[in-house]
Amino acid sequence: MCASNASQRERERFLSEVELGRLGATLTEAEQKGTVQPAVLRAIWLLALTGCRLSEVLGLRWDDVDFEIGELRIHDAKSGDRKHAVGGPALAFLDQLPRDAGSSWVIGKRVSIWLMEDNWRRIRDRAGLNDCRMHDLRHTVGTYAGQTGANAFLIRDKLGHKTLAMTGRYVEKDGDPLRSLSDRIERRIVSAMRGDSAEIVPLKR
Repeated sequence: MCASNASQRERERFLSEVELGRLGATLTEAEQKGTVQPAVLRAIWLLALTGCRLSEVLGLRWDDVDFEIGELRIHDAKSGDRKHAVGGPALAFLDQLPRDAGSSWVIGKRVSIWLMEDNWRRIRDRAGLNDCRMHDLRHTVGTYAGQTGANAFLIRDKLGHKTLAMTGRYVEKDGDPLRSLSDRIERRIVSAMRGDSAEIVPLKR
């Protein structure tokens, strides 16, 4: 494999559900033992849930969180100010975070990118994710969005890309939406032809 292809694959790394499970367990363990600053743990959870960039999470203030609409107001982002939609799990996570007295930052206090990277290396090693970067959590959100069959425009807006050029990778990669869509259609047809209930069941091998 040539170096350019290798580096491209590295940039497109995303976490499987099993890997996310290991990461979640490691974060929980670190919180319980107090081995990692709460602000760092909060930031990593938000990266995993929202697909935001690290700078966006670190700069997020409570005034930028709209619980009613379900969005984050991102300022000075790479693609300019924008609104970032979030779902119920992210809102629930945000809602249970303590509001640290005297701080307007969502993660509790300002932390440096250097501190985040240093802690991330220890967390990922503990979780057995040695080749994973924090930015790969953003790739994971994009990949999972592509696996739902969402179109490129929705994924572009979800990740805050300026153009569709950066979004194509998520639409075309593992979990091809056409394959996923075909699978859902075929299982429904098979279920109907067998006279089964409306419940969609997988084909027996």
